[in-house]
Amino acid sequence: MGNELEILIHLLEDPDPEVHASLYSRILAKGKDILPELEKASLDAASSEHFDRINKIIKELRFQDVKEKLSAWIKSDKPDLLEGILIISMLVEPDTSPLKARDLIKKLKNEIWLELNIRLTALEKVLILNHFLFKKNDFRPDPSKVNSIRDYSFNSFLSVRSGNNLMIHLFYAVISRQLALPVYGVDLPGVFLLSYIDDPIPEISHQPSGSPTLFLIHPAEKGRVFGIEEFQNFLSSSYPSFIRDKILPCSDVHLLKTYVTELLKTSRLAGRKELENKFSELLKLWLPEGKAVN
Repeated sequence: MGNELEILIHLLEDPDPEVHASLYSRILAKGKDILPELEKASLDAASSEHFDRINKIIKELRFQDVKEKLSAWIKSDKPDLLEGILIISMLVEPDTSPLKARDLIKKLKNEIWLELNIRLTALEKVLILNHFLFKKNDFRPDPSKVNSIRDYSFNSFLSVRSGNNLMIHLFYAVISRQLALPVYGVDLPGVFLLSYIDDPIPEISHQPSGSPTLFLIHPAEKGRVFGIEEFQNFLSSSYPSFIRDKILPCSDVHLLKTYVTELLKTSRLAGRKELENKFSELLKLWLPEGKAVN
């Protein structure tokens, strides 16, 4: 640990709030590279108050790291969906390594990839994917898991193989992307569906809104497939204000925005004000001119 940083951390023991404010700004200005030193110092904190002050800085630096990485991801020419989800996971479960999630996704991808070939139709590929995910590997929806931030943890979902509609929706999209299947989210608020678009050679950077949808997939119903007209009729009868031509596939950047929006709502309902503020700040990355999030 650098001598100056060591002195600043030691001075955090001072009970004067004005001293804390000054030290807080000076330590934060050193950036995320000092996180290992701060984490080590927290283990040797002189008191619970000293620990809390160090930990406050650690949390803020971690958040700034998430914000910087997410901003770069949104602006990237090729934003990878799994990478985006794992960036958010740094905030949802900061002590969980992304390596375990990557390893499991890679294992599933390799297992399913062996059964796919170019002669299969789009529907046949989806049926094979459904078989491996929901029958062989026993991933299953659990709509009751919506009350805590942990219910929206991608790592926890992969561990227990069960989760709410959004998590199974994101998981299905990630696996599809790993298998180079042209499956994207649907820009239909509150309805977690995926669109299999007519694009035989998808690119990660592809903007799917200009491509026609072949059929829709409902991951929360174990990959149930809907024809466009079938689903339009369902929506028209259930939601009279529904406009029939508004079922549009959306980019992975938009899909990740949905994830952050749900995390904001959940943290608000759970009374997690600190997390609510962080997710609100992250949502501004999608808005022009940093407009406020309601």
